[in-house]
Amino acid sequence: MKKAKISCLVLAFLMIFGLGMSAQAAENNSFDIRLNSAPNSYNAGYDTSDSVVSENDSFSVSVNGTVTDIRLNSAPDGYSPSGTRANAEQTVPDISSVQIMPRATELMPTGGGEYSYNPTYWNDEANVYRSNCYGYALNLIATNTSDPYAGWLFQPGYKAGEEYTSLTKTAIIDAVEADMEVFGRTIRSSTYSETPGSNEYKIALVIASNDYHWYRQDSSGYWSHKPGLTDITNKDASGNLITDPRTCDRDYSYADYSTWGGYYIISRP
Repeated sequence: MKKAKISCLVLAFLMIFGLGMSAQAAENNSFDIRLNSAPNSYNAGYDTSDSVVSENDSFSVSVNGTVTDIRLNSAPDGYSPSGTRANAEQTVPDISSVQIMPRATELMPTGGGEYSYNPTYWNDEANVYRSNCYGYALNLIATNTSDPYAGWLFQPGYKAGEEYTSLTKTAIIDAVEADMEVFGRTIRSSTYSETPGSNEYKIALVIASNDYHWYRQDSSGYWSHKPGLTDITNKDASGNLITDPRTCDRDYSYADYSTWGGYYIISRP
């Protein structure tokens, strides 16, 4: 009987002690770590206001101390392509890819010399950084696979050693014409309705305050482009298929290509 009383006293003591501990835990804001939500009093111990990584941050790189966005086509100050410029590029094979494209009410005429839209090749991690929009317009890729920014080799005038000096239509086209002479290719101003020859295709130039950009017409009749050292795409800034680079959405977060530079027809090598 006496043992039973002692047991009851011990149990009562433990219950009182437990309630006291629970009350103390509540006062100290204890929290069950199995819960995923943090307690109201939790502080990470550092300022988290700037900890969110934005889309633009993920495309930012530092080249010789200059921070730039790899979606831009113009090379940053201080960038110099590794190796010599002679024979620094190669033609991309025109590997046809079967694609079911939606029918557009109106597409510009094609002449049969257009390249296929081939994201499988261009967007491969071994190739994507080896060309920019100008290289893509020319269907060229840098041979250097060790330079993480090899695609910035392709600047208007690079092949002729007469790179463009300003972000103007005249300066860029003059530089491209110099390159074409070295390559043994031709480029001429064109219109919406002109049909390229069987060994030609159409490209288009647009310009922003901080960059230039080229589009090229694919064999499907739609247009595609390569923003800097990133993936090729046949969609504009709004995510729509490009039927006309002149009227598509060209306003991106990193550059607004609001200046129209014209249609051009370029020969294949």
